[in-house]
Amino acid sequence: ATDPAERERLETVVVAGGGFAGVEMAAAIAERMAVLGRDAPSHGRRRPRVVLVHGGAALLPEVRPRFDRLADYATDRLADLDVDVRVGTRLARVTATGAILDDDTMVASATVVSTVGQAMVPLPGTEDLARDADGRITTDAWLQTSHPGVWAGGDAAAVPHVFRATACPPNALWAIKHGVRVGDNIARTIQGRRLRRFRFPGLGQAASLGVGKGAVELYGVTLTGWAGWVARWGFFHWFMPSRRIAVATIRDWLALRRTGRHLTPLGTAEGSRPALAAVSDRVAGSCVPDEGGPGDRSRRAEHDGDRGVGGGRGRARAA
Repeated sequence: ATDPAERERLETVVVAGGGFAGVEMAAAIAERMAVLGRDAPSHGRRRPRVVLVHGGAALLPEVRPRFDRLADYATDRLADLDVDVRVGTRLARVTATGAILDDDTMVASATVVSTVGQAMVPLPGTEDLARDADGRITTDAWLQTSHPGVWAGGDAAAVPHVFRATACPPNALWAIKHGVRVGDNIARTIQGRRLRRFRFPGLGQAASLGVGKGAVELYGVTLTGWAGWVARWGFFHWFMPSRRIAVATIRDWLALRRTGRHLTPLGTAEGSRPALAAVSDRVAGSCVPDEGGPGDRSRRAEHDGDRGVGGGRGRARAA
C-alpha cells in the first residue's frame, strides 16, 4: 500500500486477551514482525505494531498474586518488543477496518486475534446434560456426566481437579489427559473392570516470549529466561500426540532456525492415520468405579453408530 494510513493499518495487529495465550501470541507476532521489518526496506523507518488489550488490571491474572515476578517478567519482555499493552480495556467489536475497544477507541488494523476463550454452544442432543455456570458439561471424578454412558473431557467439560475445589483448566494438556482417562475408563466399562479416577495434578503454566525468553511456573517453581524457555520447549515436544510427530517437529524447528524455512509445509501432518474402527457393534459392560464411587450403577457401553458428544461415536460417548 502506498497510502501511509493504509500501510499503518496493514502493519498493525491487535491481540485480545492478556492470559498466557495472548501474551505468547503478542510476543511471537511482535518478534516476527520486527524481523520482517528489518528485512523489508519498504517498511521505511516505521516498525510494525502489535497492540495487546486486556480487560484486567494486569497481564497474566492466572498466576497473580502468587507469581507476580513471573507475570512482571512477561510484561517487561513485551515492553522490550515494543508491544502496546492496554490493560483495563476490552475488545468490544471488530469491523472491516479495525478493532473498536470498550472505551470507544478505534485501532485501525487488518488483523485481530482473539485469545479470550469462547462460549459453550451445546451440541444437539446434549442440552439435558448437567452444566456449570460457564456452560461446560459437569462430570464426576471418573469423567462420567449426569447421563448414564455419556463421558466428557476437554474444554467442553468441567472435570473436578484432584486437589482443588475447582474444575481443571481448559487447555490442551488437560484435554489430552482427559482423553486418556476417558478412553481407559470406556475400555474398562466394556471389560467390566473397575474405573479409575482422574488424578492428573497439572504441571504448571508456560509461555515462550522469544528464543531464550520463557516464563514458566512448574509445580510452584518459577523459571524465566533460558531456563524457562528450555523447559517450555521440552514440555511442548514431550506432550506431542506421538513421538514421530515430536521428532518431526524438532527437526522442523532446527531447520527453521538454521535456514529460515520449514521442512514440512503448514497444514500437513506426517504420519496421520485414519480413526480406529469401533471395537464391536454392541458390547455390554459393567462400570465398577474404584474408591467408593458409583459402583452400584451398571452401565451398557454400546457402539451403535450414533454421533457422540464432541464427535465421538456410540452410546459410550466421550466429549
